[in-house]
Amino acid sequence: MKQFEDEVVLFLKDALEDKLDKALTEQEQVSLAGWLALITILAEYADNAPPTTGQKALLALQKTRLPPDGFHIYVSRSKGPKWNQWYVYHNFHFNDAGLSHVRIMRDGRPRYNTQVTTMGIGNLLAHVFSGPDTTTLQSYSIAVEGSKLERIWPPKESFWVKQALWLRPQTLLKFPMKSEFSDNEADALAATLKQRIAAMNRQPRT
Repeated sequence: MKQFEDEVVLFLKDALEDKLDKALTEQEQVSLAGWLALITILAEYADNAPPTTGQKALLALQKTRLPPDGFHIYVSRSKGPKWNQWYVYHNFHFNDAGLSHVRIMRDGRPRYNTQVTTMGIGNLLAHVFSGPDTTTLQSYSIAVEGSKLERIWPPKESFWVKQALWLRPQTLLKFPMKSEFSDNEADALAATLKQRIAAMNRQPRT
């Protein structure tokens, strides 16, 4: 995946240093979403908490370079030294109709079905959420879009080309981004998004 990372860094390097003044191309935006999903999943496996995303999804991402099903990715600008390089990860089990069963991994640890990751990479603040596709969590996604975060995945528009689904963003991300988060705002974002989802859970995790 080093080639994939090198391709993203090639166009993103100037953006992370506030030296880019342009809108991303469709392919660049899709590549950015795939790259952020990859970082999120790899960090899950490096974290002490049980990973939420299965290895099959990780292998599919490495092949297609597209985020797995259920991933929602939002970005904004980070304005503060702390979130220039910071990472907060929460995972838990979201209970909904037919989803109350918690899977147990081979090592005996539970595998929860929902994760919320907020990370700062240079001047880029990313929020990556993944979970079951339920009406409740769809409503949560709509609420997130009402904040200062800009959604880059899933795209708002898709079309078919040669019997293959190509994903085409309706609104392309432009750098430098107008919206920005201070360190305190990013701290609150990392905490409250997790709390908002947990509050929807009919049986909160103990």
